Amino acid sequence: MQAELKHHFDRLEKLKSDTLQYFSNYDENALNAQPSPGKWGALQHMAHIISSETKGLGYMMKKIQAADKMGSAGVREKFMNFLLKAFLRTGIKFKAPSVLDEPAERYTVDEVFLVWDKLRLEYVAFLAAMDGRMAHKLIYKHPIAGRLSPVQALEFMVIHLNRHIVAAKKGLK
Repeated sequence: MQAELKHHFDRLEKLKSDTLQYFSNYDENALNAQPSPGKWGALQHMAHIISSETKGLGYMMKKIQAADKMGSAGVREKFMNFLLKAFLRTGIKFKAPSVLDEPAERYTVDEVFLVWDKLRLEYVAFLAAMDGRMAHKLIYKHPIAGRLSPVQALEFMVIHLNRHIVAAKKGLK
């Protein structure tokens, strides 16, 4: 895997691992409990992340087939990625994009993390097969920021996951 992709992917994996370890301190009732009406429980937050990562990978797998026709990330994409990351760090809440699956009411920890592990193995295979020049092609599409590169997609995923981990932990207290 190209070094820049590996760096961001490793950060993503560490967050997932740390989350599993943190969740091991709670029973499944607590992890599924909604902190207040209309708010997601901890496992629903992770199911949302899985949906987002699944849709993102599917889109990139489709678009990489024509990556030579796609542009590379430039100033506009760098700026949009910067704005996206800055916005996510503010903590301002907004509705999940309609393209994502709505989380179910209840999950098991094993169910969530087994699906997530399998998805991450698919990411490893996809990213490992990507040559260096593809890492900056605009093959990822964010519903707000628009087209981004795989490197920028992984940067977004790290911040997005961290945002939902923080929300999930707040709901557990």
